[in-house]
Amino acid sequence: SGRLQRLELNRTDPEIERAYRRSRVRPGDMVIAIRGSVGEVDVVPVVLDLANLTQDSARIAPFECDDEWLRAALVSPGVQSQMARRITGSTVKGINIAELRRVPIPVPSRAAQTAIARTAKRLREQTAWHVDALGRSIALLTEYRQSLITAAVSGELDVSTAGSGIPG
Repeated sequence: SGRLQRLELNRTDPEIERAYRRSRVRPGDMVIAIRGSVGEVDVVPVVLDLANLTQDSARIAPFECDDEWLRAALVSPGVQSQMARRITGSTVKGINIAELRRVPIPVPSRAAQTAIARTAKRLREQTAWHVDALGRSIALLTEYRQSLITAAVSGELDVSTAGSGIPG
């Protein structure tokens, strides 16, 4: 989701953090939300080396598998639905670590993992490009809208005679 940005994260006192050394993450580790937006996955960037997790997330270190494949597997509909079945709580929804460990993840051969990872990465990059393009379009349309409102209010545009140029 892109929320693993240094400026978006809460900070804690270094003394408190030292008590939780086991919760530190390294670049390349995956972090998965286990409270709130359960199942959301992101990869720890270099700028967050040795950051500490909260109790709302869990670290997944990709051992003996393709890390890109693992990321794709974790966000796949099959794995996400398995997680959803294990969520508990009425006010704050969550999944405990023991239940998270029980989520089955089918593991293909290393060659298949590499092929799936390559495709998943390409699709993720294309999606990011399209989301970015949509964001730019929305910003431009918002600017156009404001310009039209300003022109109409200031009398530069006569709305009773102006056509949209849209057929129909």
